Amino acid sequence: MDDENCKGCGDSKPVTEEAIQRMIDRIEGSPLFLRVNDATYEQRLEACRACPGYVGKECTMCGCIMEIMAKLQNTRCLHPDGSQWETA
Repeated sequence: MDDENCKGCGDSKPVTEEAIQRMIDRIEGSPLFLRVNDATYEQRLEACRACPGYVGKECTMCGCIMEIMAKLQNTRCLHPDGSQWETA
């Protein structure tokens, strides 16, 4: 698999801003997803943006789209040196 493919599924299509927003809207509108508060979400994204493993909107460590993963309460940063979210 090359760098153009999704680490999680192998798909070579880029995820659009619209698709990301639809996923976030689905999370926000559903009682099935436990979400972090806005301040925690922003702290997580700030930590991701400062990480060299963050490329575009994706974490190269886990293959996740961080705007989505950072919003979910039961997720964690999988950086090999330890969670970058814990230091945010």
